Amino acid sequence: MKSFKEIRQTVNEEYYSGPTTYTGSDSTNVGDIAGTNLASFANGSRKVYADKSNMSEILGGLNTEMAGTKLDPVAALTRGRSALNLTGLNFEIDAAAIRNAATSGEVYETPLMYMDRVIGEEPPASDIVASGEIGAEGDVKQEQELPSGKLSFMFMPSGSGYRITATFMM
Repeated sequence: MKSFKEIRQTVNEEYYSGPTTYTGSDSTNVGDIAGTNLASFANGSRKVYADKSNMSEILGGLNTEMAGTKLDPVAALTRGRSALNLTGLNFEIDAAAIRNAATSGEVYETPLMYMDRVIGEEPPASDIVASGEIGAEGDVKQEQELPSGKLSFMFMPSGSGYRITATFMM
């Protein structure tokens, strides 16, 4: 039987550099090892935050996150929202309205938010970071470059649950 020292000499130790669910300070290793790759960022070559050029990729990732038949539409949207938070985007969860929309076959619409602020709305005066009093002067803030709109969810009955499809309404 080989000793640890003998095994250590023969093994070429290399750290795993594949996709993970976190990002390092050098913006590498952002990805989908746990199924949260919302915009094809697994190779680390792109930033995870939303911008107007990758909204369709993020929507595709959100729909993939909610793919399949879900018994509880509120839980499915909550899980989708937690994955969407990786990009800085967010949406409101109104459990009663979601369940009502799912059972009646209606569409659930909610404003699209970035960092918990509705995109396109003016920030409150009390928020000195969002109003530009803090930060680099003259820089365009990321949330000002994002298209404003709503996020809608359609629920289709499937077996004992629902199939959920999200769309951006810009």
